[in-house]
Amino acid sequence: MPAVGDRRHRVTIVQPSETITRGEPVVTWSDVATRWASVEPLAGRELWNARQVQPDVTHRVTLRYESGMAINTKWRLRLASGRILDIVSVTRPEERPIDWVLDCKEAV
Repeated sequence: MPAVGDRRHRVTIVQPSETITRGEPVVTWSDVATRWASVEPLAGRELWNARQVQPDVTHRVTLRYESGMAINTKWRLRLASGRILDIVSVTRPEERPIDWVLDCKEAV
């Protein structure tokens, strides 16, 4: 588990909303919150282990749990660099309301 000081990446949690424009669905993304997080690219053994369950996982993101916010796999993270990470899974270690651990894949 990363220490608080390891959360040096600014990430924005975004959620989709779908509207109909000229008869076609259009997805737009709106900001939910901006938080400090630990963003770890997975490599070597960790990536292999992650691929056993989730074949597209490329990053593990840890951020502080916040009651009232229900992060789900339809949402995304936008890094300060502009890169986008799609959320593949959301877990809370030991089912405690302390942290969220998000396995993500980088959007192309």
